[in-house]
Amino acid sequence: RVSSCSYPSSARPPGPAPRPSSNKQRPPPNLRRLTARIVDLTRRRQLAQIMAEVEASKRRARSGRGGGVNIIVMNAVLEACVSCGDVDLAVQLFDEMRGPMGCGVDGVSYGILLKGLGIARRIDEAFEILESVEKDTSDGSPRLSPHLLCGFLNALIEAGDMRRANALVARFRQVLYEGQSVLLYNLLMKGYIKSNFPLGALTVKDEILRQGLKPDRLTYNTIIFACVKSAEIEKAFQFLEDMKVSHKGWKG
Repeated sequence: RVSSCSYPSSARPPGPAPRPSSNKQRPPPNLRRLTARIVDLTRRRQLAQIMAEVEASKRRARSGRGGGVNIIVMNAVLEACVSCGDVDLAVQLFDEMRGPMGCGVDGVSYGILLKGLGIARRIDEAFEILESVEKDTSDGSPRLSPHLLCGFLNALIEAGDMRRANALVARFRQVLYEGQSVLLYNLLMKGYIKSNFPLGALTVKDEILRQGLKPDRLTYNTIIFACVKSAEIEKAFQFLEDMKVSHKGWKG
């Protein structure tokens, strides 16, 4: 949905109806360029320039000269705010997006905001948002999904907050394990290695097997590193042999 500060509407000229777009979410060309520009400026950590160019695009729309913003553009801006460490601005923009004059929000918007709140250690706010999503009372009707939750989970793990990381997993286990992937488990293992209890990664491996999943090479490499970090060298060699058997094409 493009916000009210985007392209002015015009009557369709007579003739055959145009073919529907194959990708309804694809932004108009100038908004694609703006999105790409935001991504480039984010890499350079030039948040002030991003905000200046977004405001300029809004002004062009208000004067009827094209421009404007939409969810895709503003999600890129949210990501820029989080990447540049300005979570307060991300929260402010998110509120504007879901306001009456905003372009709206979607699951991507929520995922970025949750990640930012996790990085900023504003955990209570993040859980309040998750509760509203869970109760289906959030603007934009986002769906709980691994994509929405994993950014927040990774932020907790990077901060070494395994207590809250495990609480998040316990509460939303069914959602996080959609697709039966070992990605989440590998993420938890990384968290234990960053903590003061690296051998906690072994309990995660046991959970993988209980779920009927097959550990991948990253799983084994993470476990081996956990053993080495804990000075459990014999266990490290044992898991190395297990990996060779499990992944017979591997040569080491």
